[in-house]
Amino acid sequence: MFLLAQWSIICAVFGSACVAQTMTGEATDCKAKEWLPPDNSESANILLQKRAKIVSIVETHDDSARTQPTVCVSLLAYEEPAWIDALIHNLQNFGEDSTKVAIHLDSTSTYSEASLARWETDRVTVSPQRVNTKPFFGGILMAHMVNARTMRRRWQNECSYYVQAASNMFWLRAGWEEQVRTRQYGMMHEEEHGNPCTSVTPVYVNLMQMLAGSSNGVERWIWSYAEGQFFPMQSVDKFVEAVDSYMHIRNETQLDFEHENCYLEELALPTYVWNQETHLLPEDYIRDRPPLVFRWQKSESVRKESIPLVMLKAIAEGSNETIQGGEIWKTWMSHPGDAKVPHLPGTKWKDLFAAKRITRDPQNKVTKYALSLFNHTYGSKLASGEAEGYSELGELEPTIRSMFSKLRTAASGASLP
Repeated sequence: MFLLAQWSIICAVFGSACVAQTMTGEATDCKAKEWLPPDNSESANILLQKRAKIVSIVETHDDSARTQPTVCVSLLAYEEPAWIDALIHNLQNFGEDSTKVAIHLDSTSTYSEASLARWETDRVTVSPQRVNTKPFFGGILMAHMVNARTMRRRWQNECSYYVQAASNMFWLRAGWEEQVRTRQYGMMHEEEHGNPCTSVTPVYVNLMQMLAGSSNGVERWIWSYAEGQFFPMQSVDKFVEAVDSYMHIRNETQLDFEHENCYLEELALPTYVWNQETHLLPEDYIRDRPPLVFRWQKSESVRKESIPLVMLKAIAEGSNETIQGGEIWKTWMSHPGDAKVPHLPGTKWKDLFAAKRITRDPQNKVTKYALSLFNHTYGSKLASGEAEGYSELGELEPTIRSMFSKLRTAASGASLP
């Protein structure tokens, strides 16, 4: 029964002219998909090779991930559709089949209805509400909160864990969801010198006092990388509810926070969790554990430059070299003021799964390498300027992922949609 279901879905997905047996035993004509290239084209030959490979993979595919708690990602973006396509491909390639993503699009960006419709799948959704996500301002926190609400509306109780991501960040290795499930709470570091932000406006100070559960200053300021920050979804839900209630009581609006010049996305949620939910932290929780993401920080004048290629490769290849004090570190830290990479002593490149500050220029050698890791053909077309939305081959990857999801449904005895 399961093999019959496999062939039925494979015919539907890859559009070969064939007659397959459905789960009920009825014959069905599998029509060719319009997006397939001519049969004599090079792209068609590649698709046929991939089809054969996928059939083999499907027959031996491990179904164990289906029972694991689902991880949902909050992604903020504003770029052209081709870049957002790449972000989705990247996450789906290095994420589990069950992992989902809610995308917030900046309020100043414009997208076609075709692009918005293309991004709506069983694993991806676009938040209908949009916020101005100016760097270093409170709108970034508001946008992640929008995505958290969208996750609940779109997938109800499916999301067990919540991870934040940025649009100049790429996943480089698989396995990060298991880290999230095992650790439950991401890296949280206490700011020993108090408020790390220069803002002292009533909006900011009063919010942080509320999140810390205090009416007389914040005793413990907690910081975490925004990129790769992760928490149980229930904690995020409570945080969003607390901020919404606070805004309602004080008659403050989203605009009040959009104009707040402080990186609230790195302080608000960690401070809330550490001060209000300490009793929920695992007994063996260690605050200063490696983050999921390596965040390359350059001096302000060259902030737009990418992470060095050697670092990107070290993460992608799972290098056993220690970051601080290692050869890569020594090379780049030999230029005073050129790099500021606050990572913990003992952390190795293999402890990380993604990197931030990958320039959005597809001609950049670092960007080309990152794109090649998860879809070389699509990455090449994007880099050459040929890609507009999904290419024929680029469209194949999420389709395959969707097929795996349907196959696991069939295997569990449920009827296919």
